[in-house]
Amino acid sequence: SAFYRRHLPYDSQRIEALHPRLRSARQLVDAGAVSWQAETAWIASADVAYQVAWQDGQPACTCPWFARHGGQRGLCQHILAAQLERGRR
Repeated sequence: SAFYRRHLPYDSQRIEALHPRLRSARQLVDAGAVSWQAETAWIASADVAYQVAWQDGQPACTCPWFARHGGQRGLCQHILAAQLERGRR
């Protein structure tokens, strides 16, 4: 009944390779594609600026992925990039 730390046998690089949207989000952040205007993030991706805003604590994006899936199949790369950048601020 005691807590002990154990290391999980997962390689973080392998996990990221299996999650292409996270890899793309990191590339967007590293490229400086995320800018903020108040609490709204603007992500420049492929000559288009997508808007990420939080409504009632839930993120929403203007990209086709979010319009199609609405977060049911995971977050889009733009929301992930905004969250990564938000954590740096």
